[in-house]
Amino acid sequence: MLCSYGTKGQLSPPDIGISRAQDHNRTGRDRGNQIAGLGSIFDVKRILVVDDNPSSRELVRFALEREPEYEIDEAADGHDAISRIRQVLPDLILMDIQMPEMDGYETLRQIRAHPSCRLVPVVAITAFAMLDDRQKAFEAGFDGYFAKPINIAALRTQIDSLLKK
Repeated sequence: MLCSYGTKGQLSPPDIGISRAQDHNRTGRDRGNQIAGLGSIFDVKRILVVDDNPSSRELVRFALEREPEYEIDEAADGHDAISRIRQVLPDLILMDIQMPEMDGYETLRQIRAHPSCRLVPVVAITAFAMLDDRQKAFEAGFDGYFAKPINIAALRTQIDSLLKK
């Protein structure tokens, strides 16, 4: 089972390998994972960046780590992403479409196959930049789409919008 904690009507999390402490880490509770800034408190949002290209992951990490309310985790491919999601459910996933072994579409299909993961926003980040590619990504279930090279300001805006839903 990939993840199933938090489904509607569920009183307690099933035993899926994510301990209560790990879930508290994800939500920012019980570890002081809130950031005080200018009189406000922000819950830190966990973002998983999935890309087989280390340089692409590093660019996204560099751009987003400047935002104090984001905690960035990385996965090198679809299998690694599934493994990390089993450990700690992210608040948002940024995922390359073209990866070896398990591409972004198959990874997304596996993520969406589990009820509590269905609401995690997943944004496609890809070198495919044709209009048909964008449409295909949305039809597959991605919540957003960015062509490489990434416009960091636009990416931050979309991330903020998806995390507020």
